[in-house]
Amino acid sequence: MPGELLDAKELIDRREYRVAVRRLEQARSKAFAEENTDQLRQLLDLAENIYEQAQGKPREAAGRLVYSVQQNIRLLSRRTALAAGEAWADPFEPEKGHWAEATAPSPDSALSFPLGKPSFLGLIASVLLSLAVLPVCFGVLILFYALAHGKSGSDRTVYELLGIAVVASAAALIYCVMSWVKARRVEKD
Repeated sequence: MPGELLDAKELIDRREYRVAVRRLEQARSKAFAEENTDQLRQLLDLAENIYEQAQGKPREAAGRLVYSVQQNIRLLSRRTALAAGEAWADPFEPEKGHWAEATAPSPDSALSFPLGKPSFLGLIASVLLSLAVLPVCFGVLILFYALAHGKSGSDRTVYELLGIAVVASAAALIYCVMSWVKARRVEKD
């Protein structure tokens, strides 16, 4: 086991997970640059060990490290299979670790469109929904103003409240359109 991994193992034994993850990340970069799959597998075992023992941010960092190491091993195994003219088999497909659910991005994570699949009707519905924010927001602002001041406001106050409602509606509209565009791009890929 190389020196960086021994240092990381000692840090894990002392429960200094944050520093251990940093050392393992440095070792990962070096092992990947050297295309050393065996060292990456040893590193993967240590990162999984941290993931199982740690809590909070060190656990999250270890999960991301595990995912990165897996991706590095996958890439190197693809390169090896391609060079040998063989079919590639995912080395991690048969058994997914319990940490995979927490660290690997799900296929649906990029699809954050408010009204389901990014169809044109969905876009129209979300635009109408965001425009409906305008009168609702304006009405709530007028109500709160009247309750706070006990009278209806001047024309200037009404225009200010209307401006706030328009900004809220515009923000909702921009969010919906941008989400639709992003979801369409992901759907095409």
